[in-house]
Amino acid sequence: MDNTLERFWSKVTITPGCWVRSGSPIGAGYTMIRVEGRKTLAHRFSFELHVRLLGVGEKVLHSCDNPPCVNPDHLSAGSQFDNIRDMNTKGRNGHKAKTHCPHGHEYGDDNTYVAPNGARHCKECRRARDRARH
Repeated sequence: MDNTLERFWSKVTITPGCWVRSGSPIGAGYTMIRVEGRKTLAHRFSFELHVRLLGVGEKVLHSCDNPPCVNPDHLSAGSQFDNIRDMNTKGRNGHKAKTHCPHGHEYGDDNTYVAPNGARHCKECRRARDRARH
Protein backbone atom coordinates (compact mmCIF):
# COMPACT_ATOMS: atom_id res chain seq x y z
CA MET A 1 0.00 0.00 0.00
CA ASP A 2 3.13 2.17 -0.43
CA ASN A 3 2.50 5.54 1.20
CA THR A 4 -1.29 5.49 0.76
CA LEU A 5 -1.98 5.57 4.49
CA GLU A 6 0.44 8.43 4.99
CA ARG A 7 -1.18 10.39 2.15
CA PHE A 8 -4.66 9.62 3.50
CA TRP A 9 -3.95 10.73 7.08
CA SER A 10 -1.93 13.79 6.04
CA LYS A 11 -5.14 15.45 4.83
CA VAL A 12 -7.49 14.36 7.66
CA THR A 13 -8.44 16.75 10.47
CA ILE A 14 -9.92 14.81 13.38
CA THR A 15 -12.50 16.61 15.52
CA PRO A 16 -14.85 15.19 18.17
CA GLY A 17 -17.43 14.76 15.39
CA CYS A 18 -16.42 14.52 11.76
CA TRP A 19 -12.99 13.60 10.51
CA VAL A 20 -12.75 15.99 7.57
CA ARG A 21 -10.43 15.12 4.73
CA SER A 22 -9.23 18.06 2.70
CA GLY A 23 -7.98 17.94 -0.83
CA SER A 24 -9.34 18.75 -4.21
CA PRO A 25 -13.06 18.20 -3.87
CA ILE A 26 -15.02 16.50 -6.60
CA GLY A 27 -18.79 16.79 -7.02
CA ALA A 28 -20.66 17.70 -3.82
CA GLY A 29 -17.47 18.01 -1.73
CA TYR A 30 -16.26 14.40 -1.79
CA THR A 31 -12.51 13.84 -2.03
CA MET A 32 -10.50 11.17 -3.82
CA ILE A 33 -7.37 9.19 -3.00
CA ARG A 34 -5.21 7.11 -5.31
CA VAL A 35 -4.89 3.51 -4.11
CA GLU A 36 -2.73 1.08 -6.07
CA GLY A 37 -2.91 3.32 -9.14
CA ARG A 38 -6.70 3.75 -9.05
CA LYS A 39 -8.70 6.68 -7.74
CA THR A 40 -11.28 5.91 -5.07
CA LEU A 41 -13.52 8.04 -2.91
CA ALA A 42 -11.84 8.84 0.41
CA HIS A 43 -14.88 7.90 2.51
CA ARG A 44 -15.02 4.48 0.78
CA PHE A 45 -11.32 4.01 1.48
CA SER A 46 -11.86 4.91 5.15
CA PHE A 47 -14.80 2.52 5.47
CA GLU A 48 -12.79 -0.35 3.98
CA LEU A 49 -9.77 0.55 6.11
CA HIS A 50 -11.67 0.67 9.41
CA VAL A 51 -14.77 -1.51 8.98
CA ARG A 52 -14.74 -4.05 6.15
CA LEU A 53 -14.39 -4.48 2.43
CA LEU A 54 -17.43 -3.43 0.41
CA GLY A 55 -19.36 -5.90 -1.69
CA VAL A 56 -20.25 -5.44 -5.32
CA GLY A 57 -22.74 -2.60 -5.70
CA GLU A 58 -22.48 -1.45 -2.08
CA LYS A 59 -22.36 2.27 -1.39
CA VAL A 60 -21.06 4.11 1.68
CA LEU A 61 -23.66 6.29 3.39
CA HIS A 62 -22.87 9.25 5.67
CA SER A 63 -25.01 9.56 8.81
CA CYS A 64 -23.56 13.07 9.28
CA ASP A 65 -24.37 14.21 5.71
CA ASN A 66 -20.89 15.74 5.46
CA PRO A 67 -19.31 14.53 2.18
CA PRO A 68 -15.64 15.06 3.15
CA CYS A 69 -16.13 13.19 6.46
CA VAL A 70 -14.13 9.94 6.73
CA ASN A 71 -15.00 9.08 10.35
CA PRO A 72 -15.90 5.36 10.29
CA ASP A 73 -18.46 5.96 13.06
CA HIS A 74 -20.37 8.16 10.59
CA LEU A 75 -20.20 5.67 7.70
CA SER A 76 -22.31 2.62 6.90
CA ALA A 77 -22.74 0.33 3.92
CA GLY A 78 -25.94 0.11 1.94
CA SER A 79 -27.44 -0.13 -1.51
CA GLN A 80 -28.14 2.75 -3.88
CA PHE A 81 -31.81 2.42 -2.85
CA ASP A 82 -30.76 2.86 0.82
CA ASN A 83 -28.74 5.93 -0.16
CA ILE A 84 -31.66 7.50 -2.05
CA ARG A 85 -34.12 6.68 0.74
CA ASP A 86 -31.74 8.28 3.28
CA MET A 87 -31.44 11.38 1.09
CA ASN A 88 -35.23 11.67 0.70
CA THR A 89 -35.89 11.04 4.40
CA LYS A 90 -33.49 13.81 5.34
CA GLY A 91 -34.95 16.22 2.77
CA ARG A 92 -31.77 16.47 0.71
CA ASN A 93 -33.42 15.62 -2.61
CA GLY A 94 -32.89 18.69 -4.78
CA HIS A 95 -35.76 17.64 -7.03
CA LYS A 96 -38.27 18.43 -4.28
CA ALA A 97 -37.77 22.13 -4.98
CA LYS A 98 -39.06 21.68 -8.53
CA THR A 99 -42.63 22.88 -8.95
CA HIS A 100 -43.23 21.53 -12.47
CA CYS A 101 -42.36 18.38 -14.41
CA PRO A 102 -39.98 18.62 -17.40
CA HIS A 103 -43.03 19.04 -19.68
CA GLY A 104 -44.40 22.00 -17.69
CA HIS A 105 -47.18 20.31 -15.69
CA GLU A 106 -47.48 21.52 -12.11
CA TYR A 107 -46.58 19.09 -9.34
CA GLY A 108 -49.69 19.26 -7.19
CA ASP A 109 -51.56 16.79 -5.01
CA ASP A 110 -53.90 15.88 -7.87
CA ASN A 111 -51.16 15.52 -10.51
CA THR A 112 -48.30 13.88 -8.63
CA TYR A 113 -47.59 10.23 -7.99
CA VAL A 114 -44.94 9.60 -5.31
CA ALA A 115 -43.11 6.30 -5.75
CA PRO A 116 -42.03 4.20 -2.74
CA ASN A 117 -38.47 5.50 -3.14
CA GLY A 118 -39.70 9.11 -2.89
CA ALA A 119 -39.44 9.94 -6.59
CA ARG A 120 -42.24 12.13 -7.97
CA HIS A 121 -43.92 11.43 -11.29
CA CYS A 122 -46.33 13.60 -13.24
CA LYS A 123 -49.69 11.84 -13.65
CA GLU A 124 -50.54 13.87 -16.77
CA CYS A 125 -47.32 12.75 -18.49
CA ARG A 126 -47.94 9.17 -17.41
CA ARG A 127 -51.47 9.28 -18.90
CA ALA A 128 -50.08 10.69 -22.18
CA ARG A 129 -47.46 7.92 -22.33
CA ASP A 130 -50.11 5.28 -21.68
CA ARG A 131 -52.39 6.72 -24.41
CA ALA A 132 -49.51 6.77 -26.91
CA ARG A 133 -48.57 3.19 -26.05
CA HIS A 134 -52.13 1.84 -26.54
